[in-house]
Amino acid sequence: MTAYYLAEHIHSCLANGHIVFLDLKKDRYSALPPELSTSLSLLATQKTIDTQQFEQNHPDIQSAIANLKARGILQPIVPKPTCARPRSITKPRRDLSEANIEGHRSIPFIHIVNFIYAYGRAVFGIKILGIERLVRSLSRHRHSSTTTKKQRYTLEEVVDALRLIRIFFYKEIDHCYFDCVVHMYFLRRYGYDPVWIFGVRMEPFRAHSWIQVGDVLVTNYLGETGMLRPILAV
Repeated sequence: MTAYYLAEHIHSCLANGHIVFLDLKKDRYSALPPELSTSLSLLATQKTIDTQQFEQNHPDIQSAIANLKARGILQPIVPKPTCARPRSITKPRRDLSEANIEGHRSIPFIHIVNFIYAYGRAVFGIKILGIERLVRSLSRHRHSSTTTKKQRYTLEEVVDALRLIRIFFYKEIDHCYFDCVVHMYFLRRYGYDPVWIFGVRMEPFRAHSWIQVGDVLVTNYLGETGMLRPILAV
């Protein structure tokens, strides 16, 4: 048996018949064609593959495996435990489409302070840490951030405040990753446990990420993420 494993910074899923890889180090997606994905499907389900079975009469598969090894996607050793462990995802049942900005109203000062904190952490995480280290950091500090605070404000109130304040800092439609990171840090300040979900689809290719709290979609509406296959949840 010659076993190879997905590297610790690689995440995978099966989307529209393709095995899709997310490389957190390079912040890049890649995919195998359906004809190869069928034979190598264990890479999407068990994150490992026995290459010995393809050593004869499978030149295309051998070539694909060699390419994955050369790109650092596959490695011959079991990956070390990582803080970026995949989380379970609850099927969303509602969104926060009602948490919209309606007219002008005062915002508690604590929301402004928490937003500035979240914004600063997001800038540092995206520009300094990079996506791989940022994901690790968010995973590592999840427990301490969400179990020591009481939820004084409802989720709707918190998200409504964020949506109003961010108008003065950035447009969420142009900053998918960044907006998700701001939400992660902001919601944790109130004791919530948000999940940052990366999703992908093929034919045509589309990658997107969104925030969910329990069964509530925070940054998208129901129906917008249904066609995307989750590849990583932080």
